[in-house]
Amino acid sequence: MDTLSKRTLRNGIIFSVVLILGSLLWRSWDVTMGVVAGAGLSLANFWSIQRVVSQQIASKKTGFMLGIYILKLGLIFLALYGLIQLAGLEPIAIMAGLTVTVVTGIASGSRMASELVAEEMNETSNSGDKLDG
Repeated sequence: MDTLSKRTLRNGIIFSVVLILGSLLWRSWDVTMGVVAGAGLSLANFWSIQRVVSQQIASKKTGFMLGIYILKLGLIFLALYGLIQLAGLEPIAIMAGLTVTVVTGIASGSRMASELVAEEMNETSNSGDKLDG
């Protein structure tokens, strides 16, 4: 797993805990379990996408990815249906949990980009010093 994926997954777990603790303010089992289910589904989806794409790139078989994507999307829809209709969890709470990887992906990517920019600026300023001396 690459650095960005590891960072996103780690931050996703941390953000999930924060969301779950925040959901306790509603004092509702359906809300808290909805956030737990949404966050778990989001993190599992991120992990599976990362794993499948890495394997497909390594084996250079990209045609198979569409079939896996459609199958995985169907499983996610079935899971959401089960969580909302059968388990009776709060849909808004599930959606809040599903935002975990979106928020942490943006935050992790932004942080990595700023680190790369800072590193590039540092290298540029160091190369300028060599030209002067």
